[in-house]
Amino acid sequence: MRKTVLLLLALALVLGRIGMDRVQAEEAVLLTADVQLKIADAFLDEAEYYRAVTEFKRFLILFPDSRRADYALFRTGMACYRGEEYESAARAFASVRELHPGSVHQEKSRYYEALSCWKLKQYAQAEAVLDVLAEVYPESEEAPRALAASTVLALERGRPA
Repeated sequence: MRKTVLLLLALALVLGRIGMDRVQAEEAVLLTADVQLKIADAFLDEAEYYRAVTEFKRFLILFPDSRRADYALFRTGMACYRGEEYESAARAFASVRELHPGSVHQEKSRYYEALSCWKLKQYAQAEAVLDVLAEVYPESEEAPRALAASTVLALERGRPA
């Protein structure tokens, strides 16, 4: 996978050289949204979570109006979650919920937001997010997981009923 990261970085440099040939007076690097997301995804796949977060955030700065901003926010949350930065993960997942209500990443974001809150011992918030997920998105793949997690959380909190 390191080869993938190096390949993507080399591609970015090559694209930059093409841009420099066209603009002879300035040095420039041509970076497309696709290339930026591939770089960020490659870092996440390589378990380079801090770097992945940086690259997803760079995407959001460089391409703020992209139709894939929800994806970048979701993947930011996943990088934070896998890197055990649960507070940052919860914020990123909540941002998907708040900023992109129609996103295809809505259900998974809610689920991982709840898990992040659980890890932070914010049990009431975790339960609330899990309950909404199960009620609002009953047909989603995440609904059964949300119900199971909610049950385990209730048992863990001494509420077997």
